[in-house]
Amino acid sequence: KRWLIGVVVVAVVTLVALVWWPHRGGGPGSIAGSGADRKGATAAPPAPPIPQRLARASIAGRVLEPGGAPVGQANVCASADGSELTDEETRAPRCARTAADGAYRLEGLLAARYEVHAGAPGHRAGVYREGTRTGSVVLHAGEARQGIDVVLAPGGERVRGLVKDLAGGPVADALVRGRSGEEWDREAPTAYTVSDAQGRFELWLAPGRASLRAQAEGYAPGSRTTGVPGPTVELLLTPEAVLVGRAVEIGSNRPVPDALVHAEADWQGGGVFGWGTARTDSEGKFRMTRLPPGRYRAQVDTDAGHGESRESVRLALGQTSAELLVEVHPATVVTGRVVYDDGKPCAPGRIGLHEATHDRRHGAQLDEHGDVRIRGVLPGHYQVRAWCESAIPQDSYPDLDVKDAPVGGLVWKVDRGRAIRGVVVTADEKPIGQADVRAERAGGDPRGAQSWPGGATDAAGRFEIRGVKPGKYHLTASAAGEPSPKKPLEVLVDVARDLENVRVVMDRGEAIEGTVVEQGGKALAGVQVSAKGERWSPEDAYTRDDGSFVLRGVLPGKYRVAAYLHFSSLRAPGTGDDDRQGVEAVVKPGATIRVRIMVERRDGLIRGRVVDASGKAITDAFLHAERESEAAGAAAGMARQEVRWTWQKQPALTDLDGRFVIDRLEPGKYTVHASRRGGGEAMAEHVAVGDAVTLRMVENGRIEGVASGPGGAPPETFQITLQDRSSGYRRNERYFRTGGQFKLDDLPAGTFELLADSGAASGSAAVTLEQGAARTDVRIALTGLGTIRGRLVSLDDSAPVPGVAMLAQRPSSGVVFHMDGDRKNVTDAQGRFEVVRAPAGKLQLVGFATDAETRRRYAHLFGLPITLAPGQTLELSDVRIVRRRVEDDESAGGDLGFSFKEQPAESDDQMLPTLEVAFVRPGGPAATAGLRVGDTVVSVDGHDVRGDKAYLYGGLSHVPEGTTIKLGLARNAAVSIRAGPPSD
Repeated sequence: KRWLIGVVVVAVVTLVALVWWPHRGGGPGSIAGSGADRKGATAAPPAPPIPQRLARASIAGRVLEPGGAPVGQANVCASADGSELTDEETRAPRCARTAADGAYRLEGLLAARYEVHAGAPGHRAGVYREGTRTGSVVLHAGEARQGIDVVLAPGGERVRGLVKDLAGGPVADALVRGRSGEEWDREAPTAYTVSDAQGRFELWLAPGRASLRAQAEGYAPGSRTTGVPGPTVELLLTPEAVLVGRAVEIGSNRPVPDALVHAEADWQGGGVFGWGTARTDSEGKFRMTRLPPGRYRAQVDTDAGHGESRESVRLALGQTSAELLVEVHPATVVTGRVVYDDGKPCAPGRIGLHEATHDRRHGAQLDEHGDVRIRGVLPGHYQVRAWCESAIPQDSYPDLDVKDAPVGGLVWKVDRGRAIRGVVVTADEKPIGQADVRAERAGGDPRGAQSWPGGATDAAGRFEIRGVKPGKYHLTASAAGEPSPKKPLEVLVDVARDLENVRVVMDRGEAIEGTVVEQGGKALAGVQVSAKGERWSPEDAYTRDDGSFVLRGVLPGKYRVAAYLHFSSLRAPGTGDDDRQGVEAVVKPGATIRVRIMVERRDGLIRGRVVDASGKAITDAFLHAERESEAAGAAAGMARQEVRWTWQKQPALTDLDGRFVIDRLEPGKYTVHASRRGGGEAMAEHVAVGDAVTLRMVENGRIEGVASGPGGAPPETFQITLQDRSSGYRRNERYFRTGGQFKLDDLPAGTFELLADSGAASGSAAVTLEQGAARTDVRIALTGLGTIRGRLVSLDDSAPVPGVAMLAQRPSSGVVFHMDGDRKNVTDAQGRFEVVRAPAGKLQLVGFATDAETRRRYAHLFGLPITLAPGQTLELSDVRIVRRRVEDDESAGGDLGFSFKEQPAESDDQMLPTLEVAFVRPGGPAATAGLRVGDTVVSVDGHDVRGDKAYLYGGLSHVPEGTTIKLGLARNAAVSIRAGPPSD
């Protein structure tokens, strides 16, 4: 679980590092610039009108089956998107039912871009497509669009659920959205419905993974990932928090009207996300509703100003904030257009600006004409990145110098590139609809402009991928219940013509059916089931209400089928954390295998009460419990870290007397965490199932201080990351033009590390905070950033490894990246790289392949510990990366039958772990080979894995079943272990 969370965090940050997106632009404002014209600048065009003040538009069309038969009583919804719209205009789609002939009409629509989706009983959800590609509808003021038809394929599965509030009561009239695939994929086919008086809902989606989301007046949205088919899903809604504030001009306090305001909550490592947008009124006031509890900052961008709230504000459950003041400083606007070589506009897309000295990021979406308006741009020297759907950006664009006058008339060119067209079919030639097809570059310039072109198949299995740069690609396809080919299809895109008639044939898979029950035979609903063999099953299944599940598309072979909940495997009765979980299954061609998985009872309870320092009941606390691992190598206190990861977990809530019950617990001891979303917490460790515990939320403290840059000047903008490695508490705060002053309140007692980063400098301080104390004397001196240079080579033969993005990471606080437009952090043909503006201190280098061939040849995640002095240019000797011993990311790897001792989170040895054996499974491969508990591994197949080379161990030991590896031991001995079947 810890590994998965780390990979998720690093993968997200890596994606941002490769294609960074600045903040969204805002609306028009009233601040005037100084009038100092930039040489060569042209006046910005007038601001576009506010959509709400324009004539409304409409969309009409039909919903049909693939053969053309009408679908009556389908629910058709159009969801809006646009940089000029607020949450009030985008959170709820406009919907209508089709008539018997499949016709529909949606009226009263704003001028904006829309995705049009439809759903109907017995059908898979569908989305409007233009030919073989997902399309969007751009509406102008007063326009009536016709012919927006949506095709619904049969074969949908019913999804049932309940929308509840925190007290367990039903929420009626909640808008429920079901999306096939991931929550973030706006183009994924989506169905909408409304909950009834008992909070019940049902909709129909394609089999596979699905994301459900509910929203209702007075509540923050609630979401959950599930499988289709799957269990009855409960969507839990919390009373909304409301953020109110006012935007004023700095100095004059004049209101800033008609400006878009953006607010975002600090994640704090707990899986709680929140953001909102609103528009200021004539008095500069704004109001954001339906926010989840959290700590929020607000930002305003106008044609002539940029402002950020001086501090964040804490919003508790159901709370409306005091008025948050946003002072808007003089800034300017940058306008331009993205066009193809022939001058025709490209859209949709985005322009991003990055100013490195202060790490400023600005950006905005393109409109339907390819025009962009980036508001609130502060003076500076900016690198430019352009992205447009179905187009190839240039490797780099001229930098942009912005002073204090508008910059207009800019043109950024993109290339149409070529297209790849084809079909995705099963092994018996049946077309596969809703398959995701991706073209991943293989070779070419490692530092060239990056894109990951792709598309989705229609009901006939056809796909079209546009904006492909000529060259070699690996073409991959994925679809629910279908095993992807073991090897991707290699294609060559010619510079002179599109690539036509490509056929992607999915491998033939079988099914594993089964049930998951608790000891005693009670069915267990809503848990994930996966199969691990030579390769993973193509998707997880979710158990239905009767505990049954079906894993589809499983390739023939030996598997271990296990049940999971919140990324942790469920244990069989009488087993421990070091035992293998799940059951074995042998999948044969043409046969369906049945298995039965029995796990421990989950009927345990922990009761308790949450009170404040005076013993008064706290009635709005959320409770989570994390079972403490009993594994031989488990580090003490790790549950403190994991209990904060609350994503997809349903909390318990205190009642009016502060009492709570946490149920559905397995046997064991737990760390129990109480929190008030936005501030305040308490924790108790080693709480056994059946115990009662009192959690006391004591008075919080605060830390205040001043950050100063090189030479003593305060940084214009800087970020503070505060963390207590022992407890897992973490918080981020951003400060804009505060004279270097910072304040973090609502802090628990702890030993904190404060990391400050201004973009051009970084620094740190250690602070011990007693309960309820205030530290107001903290000083952080920011020092110059450094540069890391080196060459990445293969461990086996020292051959250079191109196409790997190298990033600098603080081990305990996530990835720190600063990326230049020339992409020197990506290894070139000689394997050379340069990571610029890296912070001083103890760091790790991590690398991710950006090229398909490199990714298949080398393990893409590794970490080399280094120490960087302020302002230092560190020249590394060759950095070595392990050549894959398994086929690719989907290869599970064989089981060696032992585990290492974990390093405590607060330990300074995280970067230089000693590979000490903590557990050897009786009768397993390692036990047979003679490995002992207490042994220390110093080499793998002759390669040193001690100290700063420990990062090599993972790649060297990830081998297929049946492979023998030789481990050198510190006791001057060696053992040869033959990998067994993959474990859970």
